[in-house]
Parts: sequence; structure tokens; C-alpha cells
Amino acid sequence: MNSIQHRAPLWAQLFIAVFYFTLITAASSMGGNASPNFDLTNSNLLLILKIGQVVLVTITFIVPVLFFSSVMRAEKLAFLPLKKLPNWKAILVALTICLFALPLVSGTAQWNASLHLPSFMSGIESWMRVKENIASETIKVFFVNNTLGNMFINLFVIAFMAGLSEEIFFRGFLQRLFIENKMNKHIAVWLTAILFSAIHLQFFGFIPRMLLGAVLGYLYLFTNNLWVPIIAHTVNNGFAVIMAYLTGNMESDPLTKNGEQPISLTLIISSAALIVIQLVFLHRIQTKKNTPIPNEVV
Repeated sequence: MNSIQHRAPLWAQLFIAVFYFTLITAASSMGGNASPNFDLTNSNLLLILKIGQVVLVTITFIVPVLFFSSVMRAEKLAFLPLKKLPNWKAILVALTICLFALPLVSGTAQWNASLHLPSFMSGIESWMRVKENIASETIKVFFVNNTLGNMFINLFVIAFMAGLSEEIFFRGFLQRLFIENKMNKHIAVWLTAILFSAIHLQFFGFIPRMLLGAVLGYLYLFTNNLWVPIIAHTVNNGFAVIMAYLTGNMESDPLTKNGEQPISLTLIISSAALIVIQLVFLHRIQTKKNTPIPNEVV
């Protein structure tokens, strides 16, 4: 790719990407400290809220990347590898990983939620918990109307649109630019995962979201096909939506009995080991098919 003439050098492209990420994160963190106040009996208002969420993630994550690709990149919209569908083996591995990841996510979520900062940082912790509560209360609004129709709407908004928009921005945009700028690919995956978790402003769920982000990053790294992490991300979020519909509780977790039952360390480690095995398997089958590791030559 050294012969490709972009509108801006790779370091400038990365600067633009990181600067934009900083802006949207700062904008999110400066939001009010009051929980959202909606008329939960007004179905039209709730629908408008969900439509607004779709518009928001589209404007925040998808449109800027498409604009960047069109203006800055020599490949134009082909910058995002979305034209080719992944092979069935890659999809199967991604879905299997979603299943194997459940104990790891639930266990680390329990541990993360119990963390406390040192006493001299009590003010920061209070701010973090306020942001956590606001995020939780906002999400709860989406599950007020527990009907089949609402579940399908939530699957589109919370599962598909979140998976599509966030994978385009974080894996297809940020992670790729990190690697193109000669960053070690493993560092790029984990750094992107950290940024992915940070932008959600849910600090007491930071670790499990970061781990999921890393898994999604490796799925993209080993396949060079953005649909693989999009599918995995969508399935992961979709599972939570379906469980909320079936149980009537968005915080329902069958592995922990809603947080009352701790997950054993053995199960958490086994979950992580199975994920690593699946990722290694994916890397090998992709290598055998002579699928290049994305962006190794820039």
C-alpha cells in the first residue's frame, strides 16, 4: 500500500481519527447528571427515542467514517471491507465465541461492579457512579414495553445498529489506522478495545466490555472482514435483548441469578481459554486459505 496516494499521510489520518474520538467522548462525558425523565406510558415517545438512537449512532459513528473514506482515502468507500461476505467457518467461530464468552463476561462484570477507588478519589468514583446510573436508566427505557414487537425493534436498535455502527468506527476505522501507522497489531487491538469500552461511560462494566472489544478486534484482525465482528457484536447484544424479553428484566443473567450467585474462577478461566482456542483456530483456517492479515503492509 506504500504506492497508494491518499489525500493525507497515515499519521495525519490517525490524528484526525483520535481527535474525533476525543471530541465525541468529551461531549458524552459532559452530559447532565440527572437521570432521563420520560413518560414511560407514551409509546410514541418511546418509539421516537429509539429512532433518535438510530440516527445518533449513524451520525456519530457511520457517517464520519464514510466521509473520511471518501475524502482522505485512495480506496474511497472500499476502505471498509464490507463488500465480501465472510465464509461460514468464520461465522461459526464467531458465534461459538459469543457462547463461550458468557461466563467470562458475567464473571468479570461482577468483579468490576464491586471495585472501589481509593478514598482520596471518592469524588471521581461518585461521578463515575452517576454516569453509570444514567446509562443504566437510559437503557431501561428501551425495555419498558415488554412485547414481541418491541423486542424486534430493540434487536434492530440495540443489537444490529449498535453492532454495525460501533464495529465500523472502532474496528474498521480506529484499529485499522493504528495498524497502518506501524503499531503492533496486538497493541492496536487492545488499545481499540480500551477506547471502545471507555466511550460507553459505564466504568463499572469497563473490564467485560474491554474484553469483548478485544475479541471483536481479533475477529477482524484474523479475517479482514468487518462483517465477522459485526455479526458477533450483534449476536452478543441480541442475546441480552432476548433474555430481557423472556424474563421481563433487562439485568437478567442466568449464570449469576441476577448477580446473587458468583461465577467460579475456574469457569471464568475456562471461558477465556476456550475463546483463545477458537481465535487460534480461526487464525489457522484463515492462514490456510491464504487470507492476508489486514494492514500488515501499509
